[in-house]
Amino acid sequence: MNFTYKLSNGICSKLSKQQLKSTYKKLDLIILDADGTVAPNITVGLANEIFNQLLLETLTDRNINERNKVILEPRNNIKQLFREIRGSKLSIKRGRAKYFLLAKLFISGLRLYNRRLTSQFAAQLKHNKASHENLIRLVVQTLTGKKMQLLVEKATGNSSIEDYLYTKKQVEQSMYSGIIDFIKHLKKQNKKVKIVMISESFAVKGKLNNKNLGLLEHYRRILPLNDLISNEFCCSSDGCIKSVRINVQRAADKEAFAKKLISRYNAKNVAVIANDWEDFLLCILPETKLAILRNPPRSMRKYAHIVVKEGYEGLYQ
Repeated sequence: MNFTYKLSNGICSKLSKQQLKSTYKKLDLIILDADGTVAPNITVGLANEIFNQLLLETLTDRNINERNKVILEPRNNIKQLFREIRGSKLSIKRGRAKYFLLAKLFISGLRLYNRRLTSQFAAQLKHNKASHENLIRLVVQTLTGKKMQLLVEKATGNSSIEDYLYTKKQVEQSMYSGIIDFIKHLKKQNKKVKIVMISESFAVKGKLNNKNLGLLEHYRRILPLNDLISNEFCCSSDGCIKSVRINVQRAADKEAFAKKLISRYNAKNVAVIANDWEDFLLCILPETKLAILRNPPRSMRKYAHIVVKEGYEGLYQ
């Protein structure tokens, strides 16, 4: 089935605008991915920022500019880092430990990036999600969980994540254009529709002293979510990570949560808004009547009803 309709610049659809309006009104459950769908991966963004801060304070007189803080994808992160370095003075600090940690993080990042490319390529060739499941496990184990806790401890000298979390405004500014209005539009079309976010990123669980602190849980305040399912950093009130809880590590985990949600809400018409192979199984559920994929791998496009290149404005205007 070809993408017959071009709803706007960068949005191709197998459904006409009239068919879409009808589908929106019938939806009883929306399953929303976060990473690369709503905004860049928030936990990867956190890891990028910790690395940038460590590099800048070790080699220059510069710190991260908090006023321009947003969640960055790896490519944009490198651009920002070069801008910060260009505008700073060389100020090399003593201490072998930080240089060793910087080298270790840099090499780990290269390995992760190369394995991601290899895994994506293999998944596209095989037209299934098996290779991508391995990638998701790799990302969760390498960038998050105990590894992230260790990174925070080594980079900051303590286990507090306090200085590296995002405010609600910063998360909001990082989100892809049109996504907030689109989700609100779907809710307006059918006030009874349930909206649930499932993500491999991390929320911060625990009552923190600073009310502005947070990671993934800011999405609850920005979007009309009924539930948010994710991995979790369990923190004390001062932001120290006490433990890590892994709830979502692979495609099968997302599928299991989706089936529970469909059963809980007795959903017959489900929309999946996602972007990558870890959501492959959600797109082929019998109850899925609308799959909106943002910039997906080419071989996954056949599972989409709509492909969005960048922003979501053309879906509700």
